[in-house]
Amino acid sequence: MRYATIKKRRDFLKVRDGGKYQARRSFVIQYFSYKTESSSEVRPPEFRLGVTATKRIGNAVKRNRCKRRLRALVQKNKDRVQKILTHSMDIVLIARYTTPDIDYATMEKEFIGCLGLLEKET
Repeated sequence: MRYATIKKRRDFLKVRDGGKYQARRSFVIQYFSYKTESSSEVRPPEFRLGVTATKRIGNAVKRNRCKRRLRALVQKNKDRVQKILTHSMDIVLIARYTTPDIDYATMEKEFIGCLGLLEKET
């Protein structure tokens, strides 16, 4: 699955301010659906993903490891993600201080739960 990435600060802030979020033990997921936006807004044609980790997580090595793990969650569950995303949507995954230490199976279970809730809302 190919997806565009969110790189600009204003896009991250748009998702944070105008979207919804769900917090889990290992990460926070924020999402913004363009389905509810007015038609005058410039809409990206596909699903966009942003991954971030703050300095509170640790040094650069830990932050990058967290971001790799979060991207791997999306890549491994690409079939579920594609099923949910029938329209333009921005998703931001934010690493928490537990992300480097929590086991991957727990993270995946939490991510699948978030996708289920996200599917109900869209």
